[in-house]
Formats: sequence, structure tokens, C-alpha cells
Amino acid sequence: MSHIGVGIIGTGSIVYTYVKCLSEIEGVRIIGLCTKSADRVEQVKAEFGLPVYSDYNSFLSLPEIDLVCVCNESGKHSEAIKAVAMAQKHVLSEKPLEVTTEKIDGLIALCEKQKVLLGCVLQNRCSTDYRKVEKAVKSGKLGKLLMGNASINWYRSEAYYSNSNWRGTIKLDGWWCGFYKSRYSYGRPINKSYGPSSIGLCQCPN
Repeated sequence: MSHIGVGIIGTGSIVYTYVKCLSEIEGVRIIGLCTKSADRVEQVKAEFGLPVYSDYNSFLSLPEIDLVCVCNESGKHSEAIKAVAMAQKHVLSEKPLEVTTEKIDGLIALCEKQKVLLGCVLQNRCSTDYRKVEKAVKSGKLGKLLMGNASINWYRSEAYYSNSNWRGTIKLDGWWCGFYKSRYSYGRPINKSYGPSSIGLCQCPN
């Protein structure tokens, strides 16, 4: 294989980061993007200079695509990941894989059945501050932890939510971000397993 052909589902703000990063990786070629918003096709074409599709079937039938990055609404990742897996393409999903453990477990099972790789981007696990906390906990420096509390003081403007009909909603956005990081740091203190711990993840350098 001379290169890896990558497609992207979704055209929201995170896609700019994906396009930039993928364009900087040797041996990777972005084949095209897919959006369910037909009225955005021409705008996205102009912004990225890439082919843009408005239906999964046409997009996923492209033989040049080996891997699909799923970057649509969090609560609609299932729909996209299922379509990609059934098309026998590998999947790299923006976090979270989905907003409930039941949906995540179903996606993992489907990808295993289809024999395609499923990955999830959890880049904050590699941030300097987070790794300091993780190291302190896992080394025993803080002693035996009996309780943990997670708080993320990110600023989100009103426009961040008002320009989207899904951000900040339990159904499509969930409440997972601080939870998964605290759970990972504190040694997974509950019995139910979230999907990302069962799939392929990039390891941070020591």
C-alpha cells in the first residue's frame, strides 16, 4: 500500500484540526468528506478544496478509502460508525465513541464481527498536566484514593452552543469528558467498562 486513504464524516469545527493533522502525516491522503447537511456541500468544498459527499453510500463506496474519521455529532456516532464498519472500512472516531455504554459496547461488537479496526481519539490523556496527575495517582504518591472529583474549567461562549442544536444536550453530547478522564486516572473504580479501554489507542511517550 503506497498510502492510506482517509475519509472524514462530519464538517463541524473539529474537522479543521483533522484535515490539518492528516495533511501533515506522510503516507496519508485525504480522499474526501461527507456531510448530512446537503446545503453545506459547496461551502465545505470551497473551504477544504476536497470532494464532499452528502450521502454515506456514495462516500463509503469509494475504493480509495481505507479509514474513516468520524467527526459528526457525538450522539450520532453510532449511525456513522455502523455504516463505516459495514462498508469494511477501519474507523477512527472523535471522542466519545458514543454517549452511552450500551451503544459503545454494540459498536465494539460490530467492528469485531466485521474485522475492522476501531479507534477513539483521546488526546487529552497525553496533555502534560493530565499525565502529572495520572503519574501521581498510579505511583501511589497520593496514597489510597477513596474518592475523586473531576472539574473541567473550559470556557465555552454562548455562540459555541447557540450555533449548534446538539452541543450541551444529554442526548447528543452526553456528560462524559471529565468522567472518563477521572475514571482512567483513578484506576477505573466502577465495574462497568467504557468502550475506549477495549479498543486500540495510541500510547503517549514516557
